[in-house]
Parts: sequence; structure tokens; C-alpha cells
Amino acid sequence: MKFFIINPPYDIERYMGKLSKVGWVFPPAGLLSLASFLESNGVQVRLYDAQVATTPLVEEIRRFRPDMVGITCTTALVYSMKHTAKLVKDNFDIPVVVGGVHPTVMPDETLGDPNVDFVVRGEGEITTYELLRALKTKRYGRILGLSYTANGKVVHNPPRPLIKNLDDLPYPAYHLIEFDKLRSSPDLDFGSRMMVVYGSRGCPYNCVFCANRILTNRRWRVRSVHNLMGEIDLLINKYGINFIMMGDNDFTVNREWAMEFCREYIKRGYSHIGWEANVRADQVDDDLLALMKKAGCRLILLGLESGVQRILDMMNKQITLEQAETAVKKIKKAGMLVRASFILGMPTETREESLQTIRFAKKLPLDQVRFAVATPFPGTELFDMAKQDGMGEIDDWTKFSLMVGYTGHDPVYVPHGRAAEEIKALQRKANLEFFLRPRIIWSMAKRIRSFRDVKKMARGLYHFMKATFLVESGDSGRIDLAD
Repeated sequence: MKFFIINPPYDIERYMGKLSKVGWVFPPAGLLSLASFLESNGVQVRLYDAQVATTPLVEEIRRFRPDMVGITCTTALVYSMKHTAKLVKDNFDIPVVVGGVHPTVMPDETLGDPNVDFVVRGEGEITTYELLRALKTKRYGRILGLSYTANGKVVHNPPRPLIKNLDDLPYPAYHLIEFDKLRSSPDLDFGSRMMVVYGSRGCPYNCVFCANRILTNRRWRVRSVHNLMGEIDLLINKYGINFIMMGDNDFTVNREWAMEFCREYIKRGYSHIGWEANVRADQVDDDLLALMKKAGCRLILLGLESGVQRILDMMNKQITLEQAETAVKKIKKAGMLVRASFILGMPTETREESLQTIRFAKKLPLDQVRFAVATPFPGTELFDMAKQDGMGEIDDWTKFSLMVGYTGHDPVYVPHGRAAEEIKALQRKANLEFFLRPRIIWSMAKRIRSFRDVKKMARGLYHFMKATFLVESGDSGRIDLAD
């Protein structure tokens, strides 16, 4: 059997506007896991990553002659997925299956496209393999997690249980990607050859802006440290990786597991290979942070989200402002950098509360931030809240952008009583006021180790300033520095 997987073209300019010049090119981690599972079961796999591909898609498919084509899809990729599926169907008589976050939460809409034959809901490894095996018999009724059209009606088979033991999965199919074409944004750049690694899947928390409640039912599963370190051995010793981004939603759900990972990382002599991780503000303590620092952790990412306790409670973050402030100070004391994410424009949030969040971020000893605009992605509780607050029908999924302040279109959701232009201008204002401070500039400058770093940071600063002050056509929002 042959399976051709596509990571469709990502219109990063549509998503990030002028900031796209310093955007990232990350590996399609989910597809690499899917590919390795299929290969371990005797399937020949070809991965076409449109982010970096140089040959035409049709040419690659014609050369490979697959039994089925698979396309991954997030909300931002809906129209790109549709275009890609049509391109496949216009040129080949091959079944098309679509998977990923958006089709999982919107399977009926996805199957409404005449060029899509199947939708894989949730984790795709086993479902896709069983679908490939069933193509000859066309008996799809017993394949859990599969949706398809039969006799003019959409059929949703029962959901597939989540994979219990992640150690059963083979390591991602890294041989299918070109490492030299990957890149991170300047604020996350700590190495010339990076990779995103996952030690777990899912998250036990229930923030309103996350679709975890549907995707994993809030279940958290973790790989053994031995299994994870085997993958890291491969990345460092075979592929020359010199920086690791732990992609887990929460690296410290299990404190003992996190500490065991750090001890093993040190034991194998990898402390010189830097890494970063996402951590909750209520999960850090001095002993854990000291061990993470010793193991080479360079940067900790915190989801602080707001500087207003009322908004945090509404988000169901289950943290306090005091915990946030304490966590940042502890991380800095341990000798690591801190990056925090914040969200502006949540339901019922006032302009003064948005400004309070910006002031809170500036007050903390943070090294980096990301100010996002509240974006109600399908499958999240925020989507339902936005609908109740008057968000209209969706006419363009490409407008679902966390960085909408730098684009030429309006946010898909604006809180009642607020204006789109104001929200967009506040996002630019927040970034401008945070980053253009001597302490932050000095913090970035201290990371310079080579001429490559100088060029990348200079380029990043140039495009950041350009994106901040050159407002797109049709956006009358101006940055008011007087607030």
C-alpha cells in the first residue's frame, strides 16, 4: 500500500500580516507520527510539505502513484485543504482523506466538500491504517474514528479510544523532512538546527480557548522517559539537532516525570543541548526549576493570558495573578528566560482591562511575550461564548488569526461594545511597548553568539517595526501610546 500525505500551503501572510517575514516553519509533527506508524505496518509513505516543497504537487503524486492521499487541516488551512483536494481530484482518481483539528470538530462541513471522501477524527494513526486496508473491500463501517458519505448521507462511526500507551508508537519519520528548511521566529531561536518533540499528548485542564475538551476529553498521556530519550538520542546523534522545543501542552503535569526527564538528560550528557518547555504558573517550585536549569532548559513558556483576575476566572485558567507573578520571579531566579502569552479582547473584557493586562506584562520581569487577540476556534468553549455574544456566521476561516492586528482584516470576534480597530491597535501597542524597552533589547542582545544571530535579530527588529507602524489598508486603528 502507498499513502501520500500533504501538509498544504499555509498562507502565513494572511495569518500574520507583515510579521510573516519573521514567521516560523515548524515540522508537521502529527504527520511524522502518522507516517512512522504506517511505515512500521508495511505502508510506503511520501510526505509533501508545501511549506518547503520545490516540486509541483501533481508531479510528485504522479511519480509516487499512491492508493490514497491524506491532507492535514487546521482552521487556518481549511481553504488551502479544499484547494489541494480539488487539485488531487482534478488530476487523479484517488480517494482523499482529511484529518486534523478542524475536521475532527467540523466533520460534516469537511465532508460537504465534494473532493473529500473521508475524515479521520482524533488521533489518526490506527484509523488511517485500517482505512487503507479497507479500500479494496469498501467496508468502512467498523473503522472507529472514521466519517464518510454513504448513499448520500454522512456516516460517523463511533469515536476511536485514545492510544493508551504512547510508547507503542514508533519514533516520528524524521527521514521524510528537510531539517535545514525549518526555522523558528527570532524570539524563540536558540539554535541553528531545531526540532519540536512531544513527550505527552493531551491536557487535564479546561481553558475556554482550547479545543482539548473535544480532541482528547481532557485526558493526559505521557511517554516513558526512556522512550522519549531514545527519540532525543536519534535527533542529536543522527540529525545534529542543537535545540529542542518541547511541544507538550504542559511539561510539568507530572512533576516526578519532569524531574526524571531532567536527570536522564543530564546523565546522557546533553545539558549543552538547550531546550524549552510550556509550564503552568501553579506548577513551578525551586527544586524543579533548579534541575531544569541544570539540564539545559533555556526558556520556560507560561500561559498567563490576562492581568485581570476576573478574566482569568472567566477563562477557567485556575491560576491567580499572585501565582503568575511568583512563577515568573522563581524562573528568573533559577537563571532561565521567561516567555508569557496573553490574550486581548476576551468576552466582556473592557478596554481598561485590556490595558491592565498590558501593564501587568510590563510589570513582570519577563524576557518575551506574545499578545494574541481572542480567537474563537471551533470546538472551544470560547466559540460558543462568542456566538452568544453576537458573533455572526463564519464566511472566511482564514480570518481566524491570533495575530490579526498585523493583517488587513478584522477579528472574527469583537466583544460587545468594543471596536475591531481598537482591538487591533491594542495588540500592536502591547508588543511595541513591551519589546522596545532597554531591558528587553539588552536581554535579546545577550543571546547573540554569532553573526547569524545578529542578522536574524536585526531582520526581526526591522520587520517588527515595519509591521507595527505600517497599518494595512482598511484598518483605521492607530496606536495610542498615551494610555
